[in-house]
Amino acid sequence: GTADAVRQYLWLFEEHNVLEYLVLAGDHLYRMDYERFIQAHRESDADITVAALPMDEAHATAFGLMKIDEEGRIVEFAEKPKGEQLKAMKVSSYNKLLFCYLFFSI
Repeated sequence: GTADAVRQYLWLFEEHNVLEYLVLAGDHLYRMDYERFIQAHRESDADITVAALPMDEAHATAFGLMKIDEEGRIVEFAEKPKGEQLKAMKVSSYNKLLFCYLFFSI
């Protein structure tokens, strides 16, 4: 998946003097304002920022879901949860992971 592709090409990241990387999954279409996403990442001073969308229960079992705390930090992840695991992932809605990451280089 996306994370493995990033792992395989870490050497490429290390060869270039770039401070931030935006990683998008190749099999998704995004209608997203990347400028706002990047600005929010910079303002939060987070090491990594992950995009997600609210999802209703009827569709939530088809996706990887993130559970977030009141400050927006990821506290749990479940891949296509069902039953009790699905119920445990709900905050105010389900948060569908978009596989859109932004991180600072080390």
